[in-house]
Amino acid sequence: MRSITSFLVVALMLFNVISVQCMNEQKMLDLVNIERKKAGISPITLNSDLCSVAQDHSDFMSKNNDLTHDDPAGSLGQRFTQHGYRFSCAGENIAEGFSDEVSVMKG
Repeated sequence: MRSITSFLVVALMLFNVISVQCMNEQKMLDLVNIERKKAGISPITLNSDLCSVAQDHSDFMSKNNDLTHDDPAGSLGQRFTQHGYRFSCAGENIAEGFSDEVSVMKG
């Protein structure tokens, strides 16, 4: 089975929180906040509940060798709810094959 370096960002813009599962969570968060500052948007912070959601989904993708938004645990919203997180708006971005956080941000 090939190794998937998964990157998952779950951003809840209403609450200004982010969950990141990648090589270095803090570095990714710092890079995201640099771009948000350039755009005149307030910074976001890590949230441990959302990190758990991201880690579970990353584990699922790695186990199944599949980069996907689909998960038998349910939709993104259902996964949040299962972890006890309340939200009103959510999004998910996943990427594979980047060497580091900077390359992820450059796309």
